[in-house]
Amino acid sequence: MEAWGFKVMCFFLLLFEFGECGKSPPSGPFKTTIISIKDCIKPSKPYLGDPPVVFNGVIQNDTLGGNITFLRDTRNMKVRVKSFMMRNGKWKQVYLFNNPDCHGMVLHVICMMMNVKYDRKTCMYFKGSYTFDNIDVNQLLHVWVSTAIYGRVLWRAETYMQSGTFYCKEFDTTCEPA
Repeated sequence: MEAWGFKVMCFFLLLFEFGECGKSPPSGPFKTTIISIKDCIKPSKPYLGDPPVVFNGVIQNDTLGGNITFLRDTRNMKVRVKSFMMRNGKWKQVYLFNNPDCHGMVLHVICMMMNVKYDRKTCMYFKGSYTFDNIDVNQLLHVWVSTAIYGRVLWRAETYMQSGTFYCKEFDTTCEPA
């Protein structure tokens, strides 16, 4: 599906799921701010006990910094990103980006921003420690969408291989009018 088609589909899914009868939820140009980053309470199983990657991220003002260390060369890593919005006091899943691998735009942009060395043709991520600073999550989200529904959004990022999940973090954010 083309990028604009995916964006339109996500927007209408959000309107249907969170809109009241005849009333759309407030949305438009937005600014996203990270509130917190934490390990997932219940990552998808099976969870690997010997992960090939260690991620340490910290919030620095409105940006993300830290390091990512590949303990060994790692091939065919994929990512699953889910977003949730608060509805009736509970987190409700809004949409899912599933299985993007190194050939797709999501991991490519993230690897570039985190200075990770990898071979896009073979999906090999090379052993080493990579430091990153000043990743503007708001700017990153604007690569994919220019408008969003306002409110609290929980992003859950799981990184996995065929043998199981080895990384899971939750990013609690707010989406406000820009």
